[in-house]
Amino acid sequence: KHFKTKTVNDFNFKKILLEYNKQKIKNNLFDYSDLLFKLLFLLEKHPQKLSKVRNKIDLLMLDESQDTDILQWSLVLLLISHKKAVVVGDLAQTIYKFRYADPSKFSKEFLSKFFKNVVEFELPINYRSTENIVRFGNLIRAIKDDKELQAIPHKDTVKGSVTITKLNNQTQEGQYISQLIKEHLEKGYKLRDITVIARTNMYLKSVVETNMIKSNIPYRFATKSQGRTFNKRDSNLLYINLLNLVLNPKNIIAIGELSGYLYGIGPALQDKISKHLLNNASNTLKSIPTTKTNEITALTKYSLMLKELNTLNIRLTKGLSLSELLEALETLTIKYVTRGIISEREKKTIHKTINTFVAYYKDETQVSELSEMLEMLLIEINDFSNEEEKDAVTLASVHSQKGLSQPISIVAGFTSHKELEDELQDEHDILYVQVSRAEKHLEVITSDTYISKDAKHRKGVVNKWLRKSLQKINN
Repeated sequence: KHFKTKTVNDFNFKKILLEYNKQKIKNNLFDYSDLLFKLLFLLEKHPQKLSKVRNKIDLLMLDESQDTDILQWSLVLLLISHKKAVVVGDLAQTIYKFRYADPSKFSKEFLSKFFKNVVEFELPINYRSTENIVRFGNLIRAIKDDKELQAIPHKDTVKGSVTITKLNNQTQEGQYISQLIKEHLEKGYKLRDITVIARTNMYLKSVVETNMIKSNIPYRFATKSQGRTFNKRDSNLLYINLLNLVLNPKNIIAIGELSGYLYGIGPALQDKISKHLLNNASNTLKSIPTTKTNEITALTKYSLMLKELNTLNIRLTKGLSLSELLEALETLTIKYVTRGIISEREKKTIHKTINTFVAYYKDETQVSELSEMLEMLLIEINDFSNEEEKDAVTLASVHSQKGLSQPISIVAGFTSHKELEDELQDEHDILYVQVSRAEKHLEVITSDTYISKDAKHRKGVVNKWLRKSLQKINN
């Protein structure tokens, strides 16, 4: 039933899945679901092995139970059906339905089928957030008739604050976020106390990061472990800058960094390029002051390369495939990049790495457009030295913040080109998770426009649950 799309008749999914599994067996590969499924299969078929594993478990605690899918439940219940279990969750925080999480299984009725004595405890007291933040979260919960799930502020908590700001467009949102961060710093907070949470990574990259750079505010992206050492080599840094420019040909940071890998551009000219771009806030190389023939030649050639990258950006919006993109980038490196920067073996490794990441995103997220997957990749491979100790604002997608909290949460990016709501994606619960990460201060920022891929402000649709919440407050 999950394959009901407009093009369902164009595909034989059974045939595709059989061939997919055949190829995995042939190449001795597992995908992410296989890791669970194969383990479940082995334990069911080998009772002695199952018994050995079970005997090592006295009690199993399952957290975030509302986001557990049927395959995960099957494995958990197989391991502990004869033992003790503590199952913890919050039905108002179900945000993984697109992975087929089934919150209905998080119930006394379901668990009683597997355990003799199921005792249910309610945990209504919120020890994380201040009173006003808890009340705002309850308001969002009540809109969906979740009144039985109302949280109670801890008796020793202070009031805290919730501020809602409506602006004209997302450019103003980005500027205002930077302003808010500076105001909280003046009040004595540290950068690490502040997290900006958005629905998508695209918003963080296109709206928030730009203003972090302009305002000279240190920041880091909240990521998983993948890719944190990818940019240790020149060859990888080369591709990082190429991808940045394919996604945004006006990225002056990437233009400056990429120049250091090209024929005829040494450290002195690269420094001149970077300073010119930053001082003039321009992505053109035409007005860089030089009278040296070799520098003029190198700049002319670099301008041609930037034009080709701009063409790739346009093709990306029209359906350029990943294989076509990688082939084009390989041609550019042969044509423009200094010999010795990247070997054929390194190119193959990088291409394989990029393909692996994109395949991972297709499997683990709802993102389908190549440009968005590349944005996610660039976030993942940003290396922040001493990441945990670094005093920096955290930029995070809502899914990366599950189970976490911070003194100050700035939540934004609620406007998109269409209403985001379907059976696999509960925007109500996603909104609740966003606003409930804050401990002391919650800043909610919204506007009626979004920035389209052609960098224009367009009238959009604000998250309907936020709209309803704000209407209730106004009434």
